[in-house]
Amino acid sequence: MTADHGIIMSDPMMRAVLAGEKTVTRRTSNMWARAREGDRLWFREVWKPEELGSGLDGYRYRCDGAFVAIADTEESADRWSELRSKKSDVWRSSLVMPRSVCRATGIVTSIRQEPLQDITENDARREGMAGLTWADVAALKGERKALALCGVGFLGGVSCRQKFQIVFRLLSNSEVWQQNPLVWRVEWERE
Repeated sequence: MTADHGIIMSDPMMRAVLAGEKTVTRRTSNMWARAREGDRLWFREVWKPEELGSGLDGYRYRCDGAFVAIADTEESADRWSELRSKKSDVWRSSLVMPRSVCRATGIVTSIRQEPLQDITENDARREGMAGLTWADVAALKGERKALALCGVGFLGGVSCRQKFQIVFRLLSNSEVWQQNPLVWRVEWERE
């Protein structure tokens, strides 16, 4: 029996998912011990309900500014109204994104544990690092923290594996990289 797993993505990583550049992720959480090949992933991102006027209701996604209209059903309209009434015109955390608002899914094709630092240059590219810019890195936790961690204001000449290390250290406790724990390497194909 397959299961659905919500997976949180930062704005730069969600853009890479949508572009087909990110097809692998590494996660420290043991929740991935339950995941299996064939399970479905649904990608959680920052979003908000929005009304464009003329009765066009839908959701806007922060990572790329895209607007997706809701399905033309009473159930979709009721759900949108419920979500819209809670807070209007405010970006909502990916942590609270309902499955019904998700716009991208994938099917797990491989899952295994491996030491964090075993990531290869090719896998770092598949993690979405090739297109990562300094602005993306600075936006993750702020320019000051990014500068303190990597000491540069640009990523030119930095390998994808080095970019992965920088991003991983920004998004988690920076000591985790040095500890080199086993992580879950999850690979997928977009649906």
